[in-house]
Amino acid sequence: MSSQLMLFIVVSVVLHFVLGTVNFAQNMPAVQSTTLVYIFNWTADKAVDGNTDGNNPDISRTCSATYPTTSIENHTWEVDIGFHIIVKTITVYGRTDRCKL
Repeated sequence: MSSQLMLFIVVSVVLHFVLGTVNFAQNMPAVQSTTLVYIFNWTADKAVDGNTDGNNPDISRTCSATYPTTSIENHTWEVDIGFHIIVKTITVYGRTDRCKL
């Protein structure tokens, strides 16, 4: 794969409350500038499906990926949580298999 490939791993937008944390990004609409289609569709929603298992051969997959292209200099990934909040913590879970960060 090209060095231009950008992986956007599982992302959790988390707010801390007295009772714990809430992942407002989970299962919310997500988009990315391009989608890598290589053996599997590495769509943006994979980063917010709640699966934090870093072993990527898992059938549900854990991450999304953009397609390496020279026409896009800066790839993007976005999640719409549906409302405005002040984000205290963003947690990114990386792969733990042979392609780990």
